[in-house]
Amino acid sequence: GSQAYERYGFVDVNGQLVVKPRFDNYQYCPDAHGRAAFVIGERGDHRAEVLDLTGKLMLRTPAADAGCAGSDHVVFTDVISGETGEYNSGVLQLSTGRIVVPLAKDRHIEVVQGEIVNVSDPEGEYFLDLSSGARTPHPGWLWYSALEPGGLTLASCPRATRLFFKFVHLR
Repeated sequence: GSQAYERYGFVDVNGQLVVKPRFDNYQYCPDAHGRAAFVIGERGDHRAEVLDLTGKLMLRTPAADAGCAGSDHVVFTDVISGETGEYNSGVLQLSTGRIVVPLAKDRHIEVVQGEIVNVSDPEGEYFLDLSSGARTPHPGWLWYSALEPGGLTLASCPRATRLFFKFVHLR
């Protein structure tokens, strides 16, 4: 039998089609005030595309998967194997098109909050402030837990075998 696939495109404020339906999914990325600033469109194995709000192509990311990271950055991910969770991530800056954190083997990047990302490399982890470039090393892995409504809780577990948990509530 035939399968129906949803494809997404974009119309302007007058209802005119400006981007033909070609994306499997999309996400709006917010500016510093929480308003939509740009759109990331993804489609299969093609490089993810970043579009401005008029539908104009700003750039293509180096990988098929991408996500918002603050008001001027995108995290891009090269998925090696979804089943085993193997992937490599990097960060690029939209305004310059410059890769701020290159793809590297086993490098995982997660957005923590706003302009802060967590960079996890085989040799260690650090928080990276995308607006200032400041790096803050820390000893463990991070994961998310919704223990408090409306709050983001991070737990840091050192790579050593001893059990130690540090909870930080971010507003």
